[in-house]
Amino acid sequence: MFMSNLTISDTFSEIATRYPGKTALQFGNQRMTYREVNEKANQLAHNLIEQGVGTESLVPICLDRSFEMIIGLLAIMK
Repeated sequence: MFMSNLTISDTFSEIATRYPGKTALQFGNQRMTYREVNEKANQLAHNLIEQGVGTESLVPICLDRSFEMIIGLLAIMK
């Protein structure tokens, strides 16, 4: 199982390492694997850091329910 003291983003990264090819997100016939979601979230997280976003920063997000919304939320937590 997973350590209870891990953050949501750490837990997701651990799952992505253990099950990279498994489906993480599905909407209709579209799917994304844990690896794909984690890679995209990491890219966005690095971009946010480059823009000066850090711990305790407020980051608004206004998206419809979508893969991008999940990736954005995960990136913000990272």
